[in-house]
Amino acid sequence: MFSALLLALPLLILISLSVFGGGQVFMPVFQW
Repeated sequence: MFSALLLALPLLILISLSVFGGGQVFMPVFQW
């Protein structure tokens, strides 16, 4: 279960980045 979540998180991040076309929305989220 935990391994699946760890694998799903990077995939969701990559998909979100590809949808928004950049880390402009998510960079502030990862900095804090």
